Amino acid sequence: MYSGGHAGTRGKTAAQMTVKEHVVKELIDTAADIPKYHQLKELIKAKIKAGIYKVGSRLPTEIEMKQTFKLSGATVARAMRDMTLEGYLLRKRGGGTFVKSVTPRMTLNSIATPELIIECSHNWESEMINPLNWFISSQVHKGVINSYSGTIRLLDCMEISSALVINPGLRQERSRGSSLRRQEAMAGKRPLHKCQFPRDFGGRSCCDAAGRTPVANIILLNPKPGMVDELRATGAVFVVIDHDQKFKNSHNRVTWEQFSGVYELMSYLINDLGHREIGIIYGRSRHHQDRLAAYHIGLKTAGMTARDALVIGTDEGTEKSGYEMMKQILSSGQRPTAVFVDTDIKALGAMAAVREHGLQIPRDISIAGFDDVPGSEAVNPPLTTVRAPYYEMGCEAVRMLERRVSTGDDVPALTLKTILVKRESCGPVPNPEMSKRCFS
Repeated sequence: MYSGGHAGTRGKTAAQMTVKEHVVKELIDTAADIPKYHQLKELIKAKIKAGIYKVGSRLPTEIEMKQTFKLSGATVARAMRDMTLEGYLLRKRGGGTFVKSVTPRMTLNSIATPELIIECSHNWESEMINPLNWFISSQVHKGVINSYSGTIRLLDCMEISSALVINPGLRQERSRGSSLRRQEAMAGKRPLHKCQFPRDFGGRSCCDAAGRTPVANIILLNPKPGMVDELRATGAVFVVIDHDQKFKNSHNRVTWEQFSGVYELMSYLINDLGHREIGIIYGRSRHHQDRLAAYHIGLKTAGMTARDALVIGTDEGTEKSGYEMMKQILSSGQRPTAVFVDTDIKALGAMAAVREHGLQIPRDISIAGFDDVPGSEAVNPPLTTVRAPYYEMGCEAVRMLERRVSTGDDVPALTLKTILVKRESCGPVPNPEMSKRCFS
């Protein structure tokens, strides 16, 4: 923890505070779906730019910010860390946190041609079947847009491809298929071609002879491998948001893991709330297998194994499927005291089935979900869930792209973690005697 006095608003009466201070102070919205650490960063930046916090002045301590804005210590610490990395603040261990600059270090936003392109290809059929797909992509895009103040264009794969400036040799090569090109390159028969566009300071690509400027700064969300190869061949600067975890490269990639949050949930249900009869409703897709694995490992760590009747898989991600799978569990004759449903949308259906069965949540059975979709905190009772870092993936992709542009180097891949969000849908095991029974 960093401590120290400050030359901000401490000691001022309400009458002494300026109008600007009051306006800036009220920017934190705890009900918004924008992470609170990001809101705090924007609040501090606004105060710096407004001259409320001057260069060289000491900021309030993290404890004071925690108390003032009703935020957790981890939220405040992350905001301070990010602003230090961005060049706004200077932290002196034991001496406090000081304003270092009114403007951040050079980023994409400071480049003379700062346009950022986000790949936004949609599978509308998939989104009609599973609205969670739309939620994920919208949260990722929101994270990018809220982290970047320059010009942004949303293009699909075909539009990005048509915007690329590619030499004639590569165009002919593309017609033969990107897979053949990769095979020959890997075999050493020939290198992957790159356009010869000199770059000036800041990562900007100079125009070719026809006066065209190639796409330079791109963020891709779950691209196809061929698209990545095509961009790499043009020399474009890009970062991949690998939500589906299809890529194994160790650089220029932002991804996430699902294990830690589910394991934390299982530990919470078992160790804190005393549950032993815990079921799961899971998706059978490859993308959901880590959630199922964390469920089993959480039980195994506690010396238990799952009952087959309480482990139910489904190929659909709808609220209706959650409802039907929960009815199947409740009719099995082996009623659980808690059920982990691996998406919030399916969890809503599961909760409806529990109520229809004449049971109360969490008095008779606890329900937990995954994703922390908007509205999960407003259901009755509010849904305990595992929060996925979709918004943060967008934010970190911008930060990673900024590092690529400013340094000219590849950036190590970043994996974000899921976290448990405790709400009222989970409670203590309803019958203490049930907690003494182990799974067979």
